[in-house]
Amino acid sequence: MSPSKTTTLSTLLLCLLLAGCEPIASSKPAGVAVSVDAVNYMHDWDVQYTLTDLRTNEPVGGAIVGVLEGPGGKGCCVTLPERWQPGIKLRVTWEEGNKDMTKPEKYQRDLELPRYEVPGDVYVLFYPAQQVEVRVSAVEPGQPGWAGRIKLPAWPACVQRLGEKTCRKMMPKYAIGSDEQFAANMRKACQPDEIVTAEEKKANGGGGWTKEGCASVRQECLKEWNLDKRMCEFDFKDE
Repeated sequence: MSPSKTTTLSTLLLCLLLAGCEPIASSKPAGVAVSVDAVNYMHDWDVQYTLTDLRTNEPVGGAIVGVLEGPGGKGCCVTLPERWQPGIKLRVTWEEGNKDMTKPEKYQRDLELPRYEVPGDVYVLFYPAQQVEVRVSAVEPGQPGWAGRIKLPAWPACVQRLGEKTCRKMMPKYAIGSDEQFAANMRKACQPDEIVTAEEKKANGGGGWTKEGCASVRQECLKEWNLDKRMCEFDFKDE
């Protein structure tokens, strides 16, 4: 056998041993990484959700969204192609509850991302009667160019539909976005039966608080937030 044929045969054998000379494509979708956010248009139910990318079957987002809350709880992330492609599906799983109860049902929807012109954040939109929508948008609800089913943010949309008295009935005690509300959410998430492990947090797409995370946020509350510092303690009781 000539040296050239020996070299060629050796190269072929090496390629076979290495499962081919062509590079193996990554299982991760290529494109632009965008954040995940949510809006709860319900005035009477909180939502705890997880978002899963069905291309990889991996959780890519999740949070607890109070009544008429959002957007603002941005998390990381979903990879989108720079140009829209059909067939990109996300799975939304969620539970609903309020200060008195958590519904026993768990809900799930598989949704295809609708057409978008440019990659933007992925918004998960919760509506009454277990209706849910996903949208890709570079702007938030209420801004020009917002393509969601409801054009207004959650609070004015509720007032327009039901009136202020009904919409305010289930609103949280503290103003949305205030340090007091953040502290109340922290205390709720950091009760012993709510704390998750690092592995559970990862499996939930970033949802839930670990013991270490709770300790870190408590210190931030004590040092930086403008509120009664007693509210930074996990056993603080609202009146």
